[in-house]
Amino acid sequence: MQRVHTLTQANHNADRMIGQLVQERNEAWNERDLLLQRVDELEEYNINLHEEFHALYNGVGPYAPPDATGMDIDDEDEPIVSPGGDGDVSDPDDGPEE
Repeated sequence: MQRVHTLTQANHNADRMIGQLVQERNEAWNERDLLLQRVDELEEYNINLHEEFHALYNGVGPYAPPDATGMDIDDEDEPIVSPGGDGDVSDPDDGPEE
């Protein structure tokens, strides 16, 4: 009789463990589905940003007109300033001191 009780208890424990594993698996698949949905949203957002970048760039750049190949452009004396306005970046050796 003790053996039957032990086997019944082991079966009950195994059923409970299987139920827990199935629940964890389902939660993992739900999380995966949410992450894949988020990836799709971010890819769409990236496409929109890429299109907006091109629209903005076409509105302000390039600095030289497209037919400027024959023009004498001498801007070596003017410093190159970063788009954020962080100062002269024309000399790569002028980086932050370490």
